[in-house]
Amino acid sequence: MEWPLQNATTGKPVTTPTNQDILLAAAEAASREAPEMVASFVAGMKACQNWRSEYVALMEAFVRIQANVTPTTAVAMCRAGLVEATNAFRFHRDDAQSAPFAEAFTQEWEALETETFRGSQNSTEKVQFALASPHGTDANPIFVSGAEAVAQLKVWSDYGCMEPSAAEHATRVCTMKDISSLVRGKTFVLLGVTSEMGPASTLLKIPGAHVIGVSRSGPKLQTLVDFLHQSGFSDTILQVPKGGADLLKQAPQISRWIVESAPKDRPIIIMPLAYMDGEANVRVTIAMDGIVNYIRERRSDVSLTYLTSPTTVYAIPREAANDSKRRHDEGNIYMRAINLMSLGRLAKPSNVWLGETGSLLIYNGLLHLQGPNYALAKIMQQWRCMVAYEEGIIVAAPHAPGTRTYSVVHSLQAAAALEGFQYMEPMIAFDVLPCSTLMTAIILDQVNECSPAKLKHPMELFMDGSVHGGLWRCPFSSDSIGPLAYVLGQMIARKGWCPSGALASQPLASQEST
Repeated sequence: MEWPLQNATTGKPVTTPTNQDILLAAAEAASREAPEMVASFVAGMKACQNWRSEYVALMEAFVRIQANVTPTTAVAMCRAGLVEATNAFRFHRDDAQSAPFAEAFTQEWEALETETFRGSQNSTEKVQFALASPHGTDANPIFVSGAEAVAQLKVWSDYGCMEPSAAEHATRVCTMKDISSLVRGKTFVLLGVTSEMGPASTLLKIPGAHVIGVSRSGPKLQTLVDFLHQSGFSDTILQVPKGGADLLKQAPQISRWIVESAPKDRPIIIMPLAYMDGEANVRVTIAMDGIVNYIRERRSDVSLTYLTSPTTVYAIPREAANDSKRRHDEGNIYMRAINLMSLGRLAKPSNVWLGETGSLLIYNGLLHLQGPNYALAKIMQQWRCMVAYEEGIIVAAPHAPGTRTYSVVHSLQAAAALEGFQYMEPMIAFDVLPCSTLMTAIILDQVNECSPAKLKHPMELFMDGSVHGGLWRCPFSSDSIGPLAYVLGQMIARKGWCPSGALASQPLASQEST
């Protein structure tokens, strides 16, 4: 998978023109319905001198167009952007010159072989869902079920780091006597099966789960296989391409392998999970989108689920916005002083509550630190979800919070900011296991809902089950407290700490162990 433009001297990809072309193509789909807004957006793009510093405002302007047009036009914008991206990117194979990515799926490729792994446990006892408690650590986890899990879910919801709907979804799963019914008869296709925040390790502990995973070979995949053998049941299955597979290099082969490997009598739940740093994240996002499209065209029983990013631009519920305003109005004098001394640059009011009654309220959670390629990749994932929803596909796409994954903490600046943000209630940073188990519970309930709620606008899709880490209800705009969070994270915060208000009572398991 290649960007269409490269620097002639360095050979590195030139990403800005393609970023802008994709957004312009998407905006053009709304030109009849919202000509003035589109014209203003196009003018802003043409006047842009520094995409890296100006993309945040332009991305917000684009999303506001989507929020102010009809649902049909909003989805048309998503389709136009995805088509532009697919046609723009090139796919290179060793024995031929590069061609548009879409053409790669029509070519002949060597078939992938399959490796199948099973668990070793023979017990047929009923299995409850195990939620990782924030009282534990990723190295020494503490798992809670039933009433203890529900207590922690309520605390998170009351604190404001996730929406009540997230607690409702997860509570239904955590209070089930046997969760195997949520996975039996289904095939979970995980693109990036070794993703830290993904559901693989949780699913592979459930009797009857069938996971088709895509990952490059290496220690992470071997660790997952070993985990299944030690902790999984004998009727729990993991299938992967023999020798691993590369999403950037083998998307057409992976697509065909999945269609051939997935049983025809089991509905597919496909979850694109892979993440890569920098410009590669756009490429892997488009590669996974191509795989989703290929499978969707050949199977009518597909559900789609993403862990969407809260640090993008999207609509939020008015109740969350009102809570943000309440917190701001009750805010402390120190943050007001910081805002005044910085001439309004720091600790700016979130202002998400501004908007006419009945209209969609837009939240801009973009962080300059993450950059425009990250923003484009994540907004394209939202586009695919909106298109799929409009086509009648079951879509589970809750926001996942800031988490101490390797992709975050290997950046010292990002790691410090993540810890520092927690001084701005109700924001918290999650460890990997509490986040991944929580998001898995939410998604399992969402994809098993008999009759998902009908939405007035497809942009409302991402409100249900959101675990935004407190961003929606924070009194301040995320980018304006980023520098403060970094300083606090560097000077004061302890690594891996959690605000006491976000912790339920210490679980019995941890009390007994001490």
